[in-house]
Amino acid sequence: TAFWLAQPILGTKDLSTSLGEPQVLRSLLGGALYIAGSGMFGFALGALVRHSAGAITGVVGLLLVLPLMVLIIPGKIGEKITEYFTANAGTLITQFARPEGLGPWEGYAVFTAEWAVILVFAAALMRRRDA
Repeated sequence: TAFWLAQPILGTKDLSTSLGEPQVLRSLLGGALYIAGSGMFGFALGALVRHSAGAITGVVGLLLVLPLMVLIIPGKIGEKITEYFTANAGTLITQFARPEGLGPWEGYAVFTAEWAVILVFAAALMRRRDA
């Protein structure tokens, strides 16, 4: 709905597009997938730490703050960490321009693997703690 509501506004600046154009549908659906993945990231971290405030703080830190902080790591190692770090990898699915390195679906797969690993650890801890 937001896509179609935004088109008349973007059309005034010659920025309108259609779903048939390359990468538009992937980017649109990718935004929804990234939001769902972020929710799962929060759920997994919440299940791991079992503390609401700690989980919220952790998710905000890992998805919003630390991805910007890793940009200051110098050299090739810094570039690789930045490329594979949570939100940096996850948001590749929403971008139109193909960056060097990970592709859109590869980046989203890395992001999904990150929260899935946390969820597996959380499940193991919950079985041990709450048995």
